[in-house]
Amino acid sequence: MVDISGSMKGSPLENTKNALIASLSHLNPQDTFNIIAFNEEFRLFSISMEPATVEARLSATNWVEATCFANGGTNMLNPLTQAMKLFQNPTASYSIPLIFLITDGTVENERQICNFVESYVSNGQPVCTPRLCTFGVDSIVFRMQRLFRTASSVIVSDITLGSLGLDSVELFPSYIPDLSLESPLMISGTCNGTFPESVKVTGILADMTKFEVDLPVQRKKDIQLTNVLAKRHMELITSQAWLLESTELEEKVSKMSIQLKIPSEYTCMVLVENGVGKKAPEPVLIKG
Repeated sequence: MVDISGSMKGSPLENTKNALIASLSHLNPQDTFNIIAFNEEFRLFSISMEPATVEARLSATNWVEATCFANGGTNMLNPLTQAMKLFQNPTASYSIPLIFLITDGTVENERQICNFVESYVSNGQPVCTPRLCTFGVDSIVFRMQRLFRTASSVIVSDITLGSLGLDSVELFPSYIPDLSLESPLMISGTCNGTFPESVKVTGILADMTKFEVDLPVQRKKDIQLTNVLAKRHMELITSQAWLLESTELEEKVSKMSIQLKIPSEYTCMVLVENGVGKKAPEPVLIKG
């Protein structure tokens, strides 16, 4: 999905087109692809996913050069809905679906878009849930190449954890991302209860076969994981607070910020430089 609204005019769109065309050359013959260019409306390179043959990639390059001109406003939801529909073809179930969204800014209905993607994930579709990779136009060639490497090196997707038998558990992130050679997977969280001696992990391998493994639990008492992971946890809760417009989650982030002495979206920190020979004062936290 490529943003061709008026704000992309000039080098942003030219850099995007160059990165997109370069990325097409990295597709494998067994891959399928499509391109959606959008502003207030959207245009598809093809009505369905296309095998990444030499002829198709050349045709796509010519289509990008002839079609992608910057003008108009931005409507992301309609082309995103169309992109999701492209994966409902039965043949799409034999590959891991990814959607790359390239845009230079925000839109007014961001929450609506996020809720749409979340509902698509939680409702369970007849194919693997498409992964949505969103990024801006800064350093776009590097980021496109990195994302394509990540996409082509997925080891396990649709990862789930078996029952942990705990009184309560909160995972960060709540939706587990894929494991790839380019992007190691880290899940963290908080829980109440007795943690089991092993955790069953299931998923789908890149060849679409099922994967299952029992991971033994190692208990380390000399590592303060709360401090190590605090900033990551706060950022994830902050995102949820924005999406849900939840004052309760905002308060939770604020309390964590004050307790752990880490600045957040809802707090600020004042640092005071100590004088020579004087004892350094305690950090002063002011709740925003």
